[in-house]
Amino acid sequence: MVGRVSIPGGSEFDHAAVHLESGHVFVANTAAGTVEVVDPLASRLVASIEDCEGASGVVVDEKHRLAAAASRAGGHVLLIDVDSLQVVAKIQVGPAPNGLALDGAGPGLLVADVETNQALLIDTAKAEVVARATLPGRPRWAVHNPGSNHFYVNIASPAQVAVLDPATLELQASWNLKSQGPHGLDVDPDRRLLLVACDDGALLGVNADRGTLAGQLSLPGPPDVTFCNRGAGEAYVAVGDAGALVVASTHDWKVTAILPTGPGAHTFAFDQARQLIHLLLPATGEMVTWAVPGEGLASLGGEHHST
Repeated sequence: MVGRVSIPGGSEFDHAAVHLESGHVFVANTAAGTVEVVDPLASRLVASIEDCEGASGVVVDEKHRLAAAASRAGGHVLLIDVDSLQVVAKIQVGPAPNGLALDGAGPGLLVADVETNQALLIDTAKAEVVARATLPGRPRWAVHNPGSNHFYVNIASPAQVAVLDPATLELQASWNLKSQGPHGLDVDPDRRLLLVACDDGALLGVNADRGTLAGQLSLPGPPDVTFCNRGAGEAYVAVGDAGALVVASTHDWKVTAILPTGPGAHTFAFDQARQLIHLLLPATGEMVTWAVPGEGLASLGGEHHST
């Protein structure tokens, strides 16, 4: 364990994202209605940003030096300057914004609304909504794949991955899944591979060009946050009911380790550059940081504990 930081009112967390330049972690503190900014390298809470009731999705735009946070209860998205940590825009988007994804090449921010089943596109340079589209069902996590230059959105029911044009949000494809309740989602752009974690306890590898199944494995319960460690060829999946982080190989599709985290720990952030995992623990109201060894997290076996 590298360090731990107490987060006031942190009894329920949602998404979190890393600003790679500083290493700061932007955390959706759902219980408190705030976005917490944590410096894990110094083990300290840097700032607590208010006006984010029902805080849900969080992403960081390295190029434009912005963080975006969705207020699911307030119906708006905050744009936050990553240097001053000041809110530079508050954009009303709809009743229940949740999943966010950034087009890394431009100022486009996708917002998935779980009440209207719509996707909205924000031009972050103009701080305004520039496109809307109806989705095939209730959305969950979303990502942008620079390899194909598409947005991908998990649809809970019917179980699908929706593929959207990054400029217009026009539906390009809708891929049916055999597993139910697609939830966590990440992409390995080099291998053109989507990682889709489903409520029925399956982790799927889906070809990001064709929507075909590239691999599948079983998880010890319903998953949530999912990240791909591209360098190690590993997938990390948080399973809150099991209080565990599942480590799996994305090459031979086997679970290589199940590491204990804590009760209800369903979310974390992954710093690809520093190879750090930032676990959010609602039972103790903390963020705990683990370092990934050079040979991958599976090499730790069951040695890592959050407490």
